Amino acid sequence: MSRKFRTEQLKLSQLNAEVQEELDRVKLQREKIFAPIIWKELPSMNIQITDLKDPKFEEAINLIKENFLDENLLCRNVNLVQDPVSVKSFLDRVRFHLKYRQSLIAFDLEKKEIAGVLLLKTVQKSDCGRIFGRVQMLEGDAFKQVMRFLGQITRKLDIYDYFGVDTYLDYIFPCVKKSYRHKGIGYQLMECGLKVAKAQNCPIVSGIFETHKCQKLAEKIGMKILYKLSYLDWKDEDGEMIFPEPGAGNYFCAVMGGEVTVPPPPPPPPKEEVVEVVQEKKLTRVQRLALMAQDKSKSQKNISLLSPGT
Repeated sequence: MSRKFRTEQLKLSQLNAEVQEELDRVKLQREKIFAPIIWKELPSMNIQITDLKDPKFEEAINLIKENFLDENLLCRNVNLVQDPVSVKSFLDRVRFHLKYRQSLIAFDLEKKEIAGVLLLKTVQKSDCGRIFGRVQMLEGDAFKQVMRFLGQITRKLDIYDYFGVDTYLDYIFPCVKKSYRHKGIGYQLMECGLKVAKAQNCPIVSGIFETHKCQKLAEKIGMKILYKLSYLDWKDEDGEMIFPEPGAGNYFCAVMGGEVTVPPPPPPPPKEEVVEVVQEKKLTRVQRLALMAQDKSKSQKNISLLSPGT
């Protein structure tokens, strides 16, 4: 093997190493750009609260299917899980909300699984007519009953007029996996929703909360009841209650909302001070010697004043 060939081979090897290093750097940057934002860490439970990215959409939807539909007050009372058409329609609606990419998840770092979900969506007044006209295609009798009830309570209060805003962050619903409940994860998710609102400059957060427990969680993060509809008053054409078993303490469904404290913009940077530069006057040799003589005379005078017996 000639020396020239070995030299060229070494150069090629170094070039390949540099190319691989650059590819690794670009890959790392790309991962950082598309990595989920960590809104909060819960080290005692080894859980991170992050935004929900596309790769975990289906896992989140399955979690909702297994842990929400059979326990949610409205869905449970109309036996929604027994209606496959309604289940599909409900989950399609969840999938639509996830496309806004504003929802949060509590992620178990040890088990590598989602522990809880909070569906969020920024709603703008200018988009209401266009969006609702396009997506309100409801299928399934059970799902229609749920949406009819939610539509009624929504129409009773205009969030935009009540708070005088054009946009707000909608808390659609929280859902925590059954094995992770009673650990405060639902509250942590809802509290992090306030951070999302601040990040998106939403002055108001609002949502419809069906149970007393969820209403208390909403109160803890600063929401208040704006309108409520009793389950006893919601009946079908025959006068029968549609939600006959709301559960202990669950007397009404409530629209709740509250203001988000948006931090003020940072103060402007201080103005640069203009420092006037005074050029030192150049002295001649004779002038410098005269100043030195004056300083020497002052120094001798001060010494004589400090000497004892004078």
